[in-house]
Amino acid sequence: MPALRGEAALLRKRMILMKLAILAVVILCWLASATWAQTVRAHERWAIYQQASEADWRAAAQGENPPYGGRVEVRPTPNHGLSAGPEAGRLLTDGARVATGMLKMWQDKAGVGWAYQAHVRIVVDLGEAKPVGRVVMRLQTSASNEDTTPRSINSPYGEHGRYFSPVRSLSQKVHAEDNPALTFEPLPPSEAAIHAFALDAGYQARYVRLDMAVNKGRPLVCDEIAVLAATGPVQPLPPPPAREPDFHDNVFDRRDQFQKLIAPGNLVAGKKLHYAPKPNYRLTTDENDPLDLTDGKLGERSDERIWFEKAAVCWQHSPLITIFADLEQPQPIAEVVMRLLGGGEQGSLRFPDPPYGGLSNDGKDYYLA
Repeated sequence: MPALRGEAALLRKRMILMKLAILAVVILCWLASATWAQTVRAHERWAIYQQASEADWRAAAQGENPPYGGRVEVRPTPNHGLSAGPEAGRLLTDGARVATGMLKMWQDKAGVGWAYQAHVRIVVDLGEAKPVGRVVMRLQTSASNEDTTPRSINSPYGEHGRYFSPVRSLSQKVHAEDNPALTFEPLPPSEAAIHAFALDAGYQARYVRLDMAVNKGRPLVCDEIAVLAATGPVQPLPPPPAREPDFHDNVFDRRDQFQKLIAPGNLVAGKKLHYAPKPNYRLTTDENDPLDLTDGKLGERSDERIWFEKAAVCWQHSPLITIFADLEQPQPIAEVVMRLLGGGEQGSLRFPDPPYGGLSNDGKDYYLA
């Protein structure tokens, strides 16, 4: 009997120790969660949260309003990771994020990524004007110890989808005297890390736009965007200018400007062109060259290095190039519009000096226009 009582006491002691161990683990997990949920960078207008658990996202996106999940337009087309293609943008407001503990977004179908791009634009359409309090997005901020944080995030808002008013801007700090309301200290390096960027708003708007300048040569990956309802009074957006400028210094506005120029009607749309000499640059030349310049499609790379794209047409070491277009019958021609690459990134990237246009009715005698 004494032996049985001793074994029972030992068993009770073991049970007590086991419960204490479980309690200690729970407390440690709670403390860790509380620590993770803290901001790593913050200002009264913005905050950056480390993301290592679902609790971290809840802390960053407090007050998320499900009806705010709206239509999403992304430019350019996502081309990196498991979710590439024109329809990938819808994943950014579907409420699904990469699996808990997964710190490499590009390895999960919830991640939407871009590679070899200098700029990325995301536009969320809320369906109607609503009081926007805060916008939060989860981004891959490091991969293999490389900083993949965007160099800048600009967030203008709009009411009609045409004119957008600047609301918030955030970028990595470069100089010690940079304005802390607009810049943040670079994030700590990590083998792989995810952070949530929260930008306060306080405006009544239908469209929320995010323009990001990508860290040079590195990918940009995002898996969720939340637009949170304002809990207090909001401001109306300022009215658009009497005449909206035709051009803004932004890669997407340059592309939109080209579309505006050809909007009256393109007489060579879908027609084959003839070249003398034939295109000869190995990275762009293929059997589609005769239609590449009239198919209505611009290159996908927002860094405008179109010499890497098959959709472009390129000549190398050709001092004189002629492009012929047959309109099949005489047509009233207002102007000829071309998108050409040129600039100082490489000495060989030169604009034509100067370009000439010739018109003919018979394909033999051309008149300088």
